Amino acid sequence: MIGEAAAFADKAHKGAFRKGTKIPYITHPMETAVIVSAFTDDEEIIAAALLHDVPGKSWRTRLVPE
Repeated sequence: MIGEAAAFADKAHKGAFRKGTKIPYITHPMETAVIVSAFTDDEEIIAAALLHDVPGKSWRTRLVPE
């Protein structure tokens, strides 16, 4: 589950960078997942950490008609 979430988040954030840098945006959800994993080994919670920005900061949100 975690691997699938990581792959999905990576694809969703492909080509995006951290604000004002050339650091790929995917580093943010990955760092978030590492922090969360220090508190729990629940795969659903860690997957949620990886996916937390997909609804608001990825190209996928632009596919949904307004």
